[in-house]
Amino acid sequence: MIEKNSAIRKNCRLLFLDKPISKEINKQEVLISKKYIKKIHNVEEDLRSIVREKDLKKEKIYILQNASLNFIRSLRIHKHMGNFFKNFEDPASETKKMLENLARENIVSIVYTKRNEIIGYLTVVKPEEKKFKFDKIYQIGAIEVSKDYRNLEIAMELMKLFENKFFDNKIVYTFCYSWHWDLTECSKKEYREKVLSLLHSQHFLEEYIDDINIKMDLYNVFAVRYGKKEDTFLIKKFKRKLFKGDFSLS
Repeated sequence: MIEKNSAIRKNCRLLFLDKPISKEINKQEVLISKKYIKKIHNVEEDLRSIVREKDLKKEKIYILQNASLNFIRSLRIHKHMGNFFKNFEDPASETKKMLENLARENIVSIVYTKRNEIIGYLTVVKPEEKKFKFDKIYQIGAIEVSKDYRNLEIAMELMKLFENKFFDNKIVYTFCYSWHWDLTECSKKEYREKVLSLLHSQHFLEEYIDDINIKMDLYNVFAVRYGKKEDTFLIKKFKRKLFKGDFSLS
């Protein structure tokens, strides 16, 4: 599932990206944050900051790859988070619970503010589909950015997780269903183009898959990222699984 809104927010712009952490975060902040960073799945830690400007006010935002359960617990969740739980009484709280549960055994990257509020996340999990359950195959669980912080390239920053060398010999796939998209500001076609742009930024390729849910809407997307060091045997084996009826393990 991929979430990325298209609303244009006036007077908002990204000022700079990826400045050295020592220049952007004081030593105490670094210690507090790194105290909770885990190394599950051998994904290296990465903490960086960006600055957002709105109405002449600058706000520092932190992006933490592979956040630990304890650190996620220490933060609040922004009130406008929870697009995947919009039918629940408290979508934001449900989102926080999801992140805490996933952080136990999966990769969860988060974006948070100096007010200790989570305003975005990206989850990468082991495959739910039995036919894709191989050691070197992963799935994007979800990506979301709070409505108040969209169109600042935050989703693009979250996707930089896949530049980590851990994914060089991995396959990562994602199902993007149109019924999860926020279409209040754009058409379904426009949203699909934005989803593809986000995926293409990290070398995901749209692939055909014989899947009943993908076929329910022609705007749905199934995309795959093949690591630059992935062996051709695993790629061929994975591609065979995209067609209905092939459930072999060889």
